[in-house]
Order: sequence, then C-alpha cells, then structure tokens
Amino acid sequence: MGTLSDPFRRRIQCIGFSVALSTLLITLSPLQSEAQLLTTTLRSVSPMGAQVGSTVEIKINGGAETAEVTRLLFNHPGITAQPKMSGEGEAAKPVPQQFLVNIAPDVPAGIYEIRGDGFFGVSNPRRFHISNLSDAQETEPNNSFEQATAVTLEQVANGVIHAAGELDLFKFEGKQGQRLLAYVQAAQLDSRLNAVLELYDANGKRISFARNNKKFDAFIDAVLPADGTYFLKVYDLQFLGSEDHGYRLSISTQPYIDFVIPSSVQAGTTTEVTLYGRNLPGGTPAEQKINGQPLDMLKVQITAPENNNQLPANELFYSQQFDVAGFTWRLQQENLTSNPVTIYFADTIVGTEQEPNNTPAEAQTIAVPGEFTGQFLEKGDSDYYLFEAKQGEVYYIEAYGDRNGTEADPMFVLEQLSYDAEGKETASRITLQDDNATELFGPWFTSKTHDPIFRFEVPATGKYRLLVRDRYFDSRGRAEFVYRVAIRPESPEFKLVTIPLKTKPAGDATAETGTITLRKGENLELLVLTGRRDGFTGPVEINIEGLPAGVTHDLKPVPGNANLNKVILSSSADATVGTTQFNIIGKAHIENPDAVRHLAATQRPSHKNRKP
Repeated sequence: MGTLSDPFRRRIQCIGFSVALSTLLITLSPLQSEAQLLTTTLRSVSPMGAQVGSTVEIKINGGAETAEVTRLLFNHPGITAQPKMSGEGEAAKPVPQQFLVNIAPDVPAGIYEIRGDGFFGVSNPRRFHISNLSDAQETEPNNSFEQATAVTLEQVANGVIHAAGELDLFKFEGKQGQRLLAYVQAAQLDSRLNAVLELYDANGKRISFARNNKKFDAFIDAVLPADGTYFLKVYDLQFLGSEDHGYRLSISTQPYIDFVIPSSVQAGTTTEVTLYGRNLPGGTPAEQKINGQPLDMLKVQITAPENNNQLPANELFYSQQFDVAGFTWRLQQENLTSNPVTIYFADTIVGTEQEPNNTPAEAQTIAVPGEFTGQFLEKGDSDYYLFEAKQGEVYYIEAYGDRNGTEADPMFVLEQLSYDAEGKETASRITLQDDNATELFGPWFTSKTHDPIFRFEVPATGKYRLLVRDRYFDSRGRAEFVYRVAIRPESPEFKLVTIPLKTKPAGDATAETGTITLRKGENLELLVLTGRRDGFTGPVEINIEGLPAGVTHDLKPVPGNANLNKVILSSSADATVGTTQFNIIGKAHIENPDAVRHLAATQRPSHKNRKP
C-alpha cells in the first residue's frame, strides 16, 4: 500500500531500459460529487501501538466524519482490524470509532501506517508502533508520585497528555547496576506531544532528564544506583495537552543499537559490521560515547537481501531519503531483541574510515569505485582520502549524512595532486561541494538535502585527494555523526513519487497533501514527480494500470518541467464503489554511459585495407 508521501514502491532496471512503479490505494465513494464535502481525517489513535502477536482495542480520533469509519487499513497484511461490537447476536452494533486490532505473531516490530475507511472515503495515514515488549496502559489519575501507574521493566506504557499542565507518572522496580533505557515515542508517531521525560528514585530525587534527543523524542540512558522503586515522569515541554498528545514509553534493559559501521553493504553478500549501542549481549566497551554515556561494540555478520530499491516499510523515513534503499536488521539472541536499524545498500565495494586520517599527509588510500563509512567524532575532525583515477573516467562523488538518517552535515573538497621532479607535491582544488538544493516539489515533497553530490570527469591520470568534514566541524563532533562517501561510476536512472493534492479554498497556499478518495462523477488530481539521478534528462513515459471500473485517467505534462506530471483521475456516475490498489508506471530508455565508453575503448580498427 502506498502512502501520501512515499517514494515509488518498486523499480526494475535493466541495461538500456528503466521502469519505475508507484503503487497507491484509491477509494471510490458512493457519494455524488458536491462542493466542500467532508473527507475522512484521522488525527490520532489511542493507544498508538501494540505488542506483536496481540489483540488490542483502539479508539480513533478525528472530525465528525470518523464516526462513519467502518474499517481500518494497515500497510502490512499481518495487521488487521474489526469493529468493536456492542450487544449480542442480531442486536449487536458497531461502537463508533472503536476497533479491535490483531497483530499476527510474524509481523516484524516497527512503525507502520493506519488509515480509516468509511462513508467519506479513506483517511490520511497515522503511524502505529508494533513492539516485541508487552503493553501496559496508564491508569488515570496518575499525576503524582502517589498515583503513579505501576509498570514493569520490559514493557511499553501507553499514555495521553489529555489536558494542559497534565503530568503522567509511572513506577517500576529496578535493581542496582541495571542499565535502564527509557524512550518516549511521540513525534515519531504523529503525536502533537513535545515530550519531556524525567527519571526519579524512591526519594523523589531526579536522576536523569531528556527531551528532543532521539529523533525529536526523549531518550534516557541511566544505570540504576540501587535496588528499589523508580519513577518516570512524562509531560509536554509547553505544558500543552489534548487527546492528540499520545505517546508510547518503552521501559527496558533490552539491547539498543545506535549506529552500525559500515552503515551500507552490497546486496546479496555477507559482511562483518560493528554494532555500537547499549546493553549489547556479548559486547565489549567502546571508546566512544553519546551524551556522555558509554557505548558497547559488537562485531556481527550481516547477510543482505537482494536490492529491491525500496526503503523498509516498518521504519520512519523522510522525503529527502527517497533516492536511497535499504533493509531492516535487528540483533536477536535468545529472548533479547534490539531496536530496528536500517542498513543501506551500496553500489560498490564497502570499506570504513581508518584513523588517523586527519591531515593530508595521513590521507587514507582507497580504491575507486568504492564506498566508505566514517564518523565526525570530535570538533575539528577532518577525514582525508587518497585515490588514483584514469583520464576520461567519470564518477559521481556523493556523501550521505542527512539521507543516512543521521544529523551529520557532510561537505567535501576534491583536489588534484601533481609532483615535480623532486617529488614535491602540489594540490589544485577541483571543487568544494556542500548541500544539494535540488527540489522535486517542495514543500509538499522536499528533496533538498545537506548531502553533497558532484560529477567528476577525471581530467588526467594520477592521484586525487578528498577531504570530508562536517559543515560545522569547528564547533561540533559526535560519535553518532556517521556518514558515507561513495565514489561510484555514472549510472543514470530515475524514481517516481506520487502526491495527491488536498482541495483547498482559493488563496490558501499552505502545503498539505490529501487522501486518494474519488467520489462518483468527480475528478482528482495527482502529481507524479520524477526524481532523476546522474544527469538523466530523457523523457519518461507515464502509464497507469489497475484502476477500478468506471475510473479513467488523463495525463497532463506540466510545460517547462520535465520532472512533474499531473494525472487527472475521473469517475463515472456508475463507477464501482470500493478500495483498489493501482500502479503508476514510468518507462524510459536510458543509455549506459559506462558501456558506451567501454565499447569505444575496446573497438578494433577497420581491417579493410590491411595487407595479408
């Protein structure tokens, strides 16, 4: 099931020809088209998640139209729902806005999407968190230490900051030396809560405090000083509250992975990587720390699947990551399961930064094409790489920080090296690259990123040096500032992104996407964006397959913009009512520049005039 801002769901590439496929869900409403009709809007769900293999009762929140929602849709077939019923037998009736959600035992833990479907069509998506830990619910009132809701370690507590000024407190029993990881997930789950989390001992002394330190949410890492009762307090930074200020608070000593080095691997291979995190079973202490907290390190073997050019459906990504691909991996040992991490796919062989490489004289020698993972560990950290290249070769040099899911802001300087008769080195700057400001369709789908990219056509055979550093290297550096640098052959291609626009009053220019609900006799506009890579400028043929009966489409290219097409979906008065998945397909003929250059280099001269 596609989402409003997801990148395409599948892309198939072969030599000389490329196909991109975007999969979306459309609902046909029985209503005739009328001005300003309601559309289903889902603001929040409560609770905002559940345990793998469980059934949970949830309530959906939204406008008045959510009372007409008759079913819930999820982007994983193992998550299903049915209305909660009141009464028995033939007298049983659905309870408005309440459902029983079942999570199959084989559903991987992670973040999924939930939508409501009913009389006014399919709603916008909200995120829904599936965990391996057992679930607990807050019990109101729990606004003081005396009223704290009792929970246990290895649980996820569900709660809502219902009103302004409200505090939620939970208590649990801990043992001396346990490394507690307490994590409030709110912003990641589309909640309005700006979470603050505090840890107290049995005497009311605050031990730890966190806000906005883990993907816009609050994460505490603390070693418990003694056996006894401990308290966790959750509240909003501005002391706001509503039914849309929900959260999930995990209270655990389970393993947690902060980052992986290298952070990318080649598809279909088995690679040794090093995990850095907390409570890693069998791990050893690392020299690196995050916010003063020491990390463990553990070497493991990871076998990568084949590259399907997608990002995992059960993790959280942002629009600027649309052009990367990866897979989800977890550390699992007996009854211990870590958080999910994304391992990215690399196009070429993978290596890692080797310190010291902080000066030109210490530059790390690498082979190209290749991809390398490094870190901006401390203030002033500068990483130098040295490689050789032949005249006429074309590479794309690309750094990943933003798109690698980290806060690193990489920039790079490329230099050509030359030597005199005595071996004295001279460096000539070729380029300095910082942010990539290319936009697909901001702010609806922003693709500009802090990550730089440069097309490098080698001017002469010889040595070249690459300096990589954080944009703010003189004032910051952290272990979690992990980056990737790829020096790869030119490979033109494209990806599709589909965006439904929300119908808005004239003069309202706010950036909002809409739902893909089409009423009988109505038209709906979709935008199909073409994200291009490595200088591909050729035409892309857009087609649509799988539309329901009674629905047609009309493609309207936007003049002067080769990256934007408008698709108008139109329904007849007798269109079939229901929900259908359809595909938007892009096709293009793409020349392979590497193959062309190889052919030119190996072509034999004509033998017509050669003497026997």
